[in-house]
Parts: sequence; C-alpha cells; structure tokens
Amino acid sequence: MGPVIERWYWIVKFPAEFNLDLGLIRMTEEFREVASQLGYEKHTSLIDISSIPSYDWMRRVTQRKKVSKKGKACLLFDHLEPIELAEHLTFLEHKSFRRIS
Repeated sequence: MGPVIERWYWIVKFPAEFNLDLGLIRMTEEFREVASQLGYEKHTSLIDISSIPSYDWMRRVTQRKKVSKKGKACLLFDHLEPIELAEHLTFLEHKSFRRIS
C-alpha cells in the first residue's frame, strides 16, 4: 500500500504533471493495472488519474512561438566610422559586463 499512497500524494500535489506527461500517464496506468491484478482494488481508486482536470491550456501557454529574425546584423565593422565603431563596442562591452555582475 505504500507505493499507492506515495503516488496518490504526488497526484494530489502535482495534477498537471500527471495530465501533461504522456510517459508518466502510461506508467501510472500500468501501475494501476498491476495493483488491480494483485488484489488492491480499493486502492486503485486513489491512483485513478482519469478524474484529473485537463491542463491542455497550460501546455499551450508554455509552448513558445518561434521568433522570426527581423533582419540580419552585419558583423563587419569596416563600414563604420571610428567614432561609430567606438560607440558600438562600448555598448557591447556594457551589455557583456552587465551580464557578469
């Protein structure tokens, strides 16, 4: 009965995981079938994940849309005047140091 109670705890605490993860759904259903075959009928209702509400909306929210590149950046600096090059490098250095600290 220990593993059944442990699974029940996780199903109650994290129902979305048991709804979104197909591998976890499959494994839980297999575990439920084995528990049923071993005679733990009254405990199989504790690990019934068919009553979990759908969290499909959460899957859609967490999936990110691919961001299309709006333009290509030129990595050559030979077209810049010296002062423009200095400004660009100063800005890039600032961004780099800001990430470090």
